[in-house]
Amino acid sequence: MTLQASGRTLTVSTGDSLLEALEAQGLRPAHGCRMGICNSCACAKLDGVSQDLHSGEQNADPVSALRLCVSRARGDITLDL
Repeated sequence: MTLQASGRTLTVSTGDSLLEALEAQGLRPAHGCRMGICNSCACAKLDGVSQDLHSGEQNADPVSALRLCVSRARGDITLDL
């Protein structure tokens, strides 16, 4: 995982939500409900494939918004964090 705004590169599990993966690395991104409702954890995905944990839908669009608490990486991913 690449965090473009902070210039960090992390190795994270693709089984965890992006929020959980970031927290496991000691980071504390903005979040609220942890259920995908409040949108507090929304950020821009700049590259890569993400998967919605509720629907299973994968998103390979190069630039899109996602919610960290209900999305996971499906390989290398770049976030605007």
